[in-house]
Amino acid sequence: MVSVVLVSWNTRDLLGHCLDSIKPQVEACGGDVWVVDNDSSDGSADLVARDYPWVNLIRNPGNDGFARACNIVFPHLDHPYVFLFNPDATLDEGSLAAMIRVMEADPKLGAIMPKLLTADGAPTHFVGRAPRWLAIRLRVQRTLMWRFPHSSALRDYWERAAADYLAHSASSGGPYPRKLLEGAALMVRRSALEAVGRFDPSFFCGYEETDLTIRMRQAGWRLAVTPLATARHWDQQSRLQWKTRPWEIPDGFYFVRKHKGRLGLVLHYLTSRRRLRHFAAWGFSAHELRRQQGEAFRALWRSPEHPGVPFSSD
Repeated sequence: MVSVVLVSWNTRDLLGHCLDSIKPQVEACGGDVWVVDNDSSDGSADLVARDYPWVNLIRNPGNDGFARACNIVFPHLDHPYVFLFNPDATLDEGSLAAMIRVMEADPKLGAIMPKLLTADGAPTHFVGRAPRWLAIRLRVQRTLMWRFPHSSALRDYWERAAADYLAHSASSGGPYPRKLLEGAALMVRRSALEAVGRFDPSFFCGYEETDLTIRMRQAGWRLAVTPLATARHWDQQSRLQWKTRPWEIPDGFYFVRKHKGRLGLVLHYLTSRRRLRHFAAWGFSAHELRRQQGEAFRALWRSPEHPGVPFSSD
C-alpha cells in the first residue's frame, strides 16, 4: 500500500527513533521501508543493516543530497503511495493510515502531509490554516526575527503567536488545501509523482519538494494537509552539521530562476542581500555570502541551468 523513503546523512540516533516509530504503522498498512544512506560517517548504514533487517538499505557512495537520493529509490517502488520522511522526525500513532485514507478518498489529491510539530509538540510554521490576520502577523514577526536573530523576547512572542495560530487551525475533520507542502513528512501519489517527472535532480537539499508540489499543482493535482495525522520534527539535523550550507544560495537562486524567470531572479538577488546581516550575526561571513550570491546571480542570468554547488570542507 505504501513505501516509506528516508534519506540519511549522519543522523544515526535519530534515524533509529524514526524507524521505531514507523515500523508498526507500516506493518499495519502493508508496505515497505527504504533508507538511502548518503555515505554517513557515523555508522548510520551499519545500524540499519544490523538492527533493522526489514528495511531496504541503499548505501550511496557519496552525498548526493535529498532529491537525487530519492530518485535512486523511486524505480524500485511498486506501491501506490510514497511517504517521504525525514530521519529526524517521528510519526504519531495512526498517522500513516490516516494519510492513506485521505488519499484513497480523493483520487485528485497528488500529495498530502500531516501537521508538523516540534519534538516537544509545539506548533511549527507549517501546522495548518488560520485567519488571514494571524498568518500576516506571523509573517511580520518572522521577518523581524531575521533582522534581530538574538532577541529572545521577540522569539518568545513569535512562539506564542504560533500557538495562537495552531489553536485556530482545524484539529479534526477533513483535509484542507495548501498551495505548497513541506518535504519533512510528505505523502505523494506515485502516479502523480511519475506524471510530473519525480524530483528535479539539480537541487541538492532544499526547495526540491516545493518545486515538486508546484509542478503537481500546475498539472492539476491538489495538495492538502490532514489534521488527523501528526509528525514531530527535530528539524534540519543533517543540515546543521555544516558550518555553512554551500548549496542554499545556488539552490535558492535556481528555484527562483526556474519559477519566476529573470525578473524574479533580480528581485531575489536584491532582497537576499538585505538579509546578509542576519547570516553574519550567526557567524557566517557576509563577504563570502555576498560573493556566492553574485556568482549564482550571474550564472543564472546567463543560463537557467543550475550553477552547481561549491562544496567546501568547512
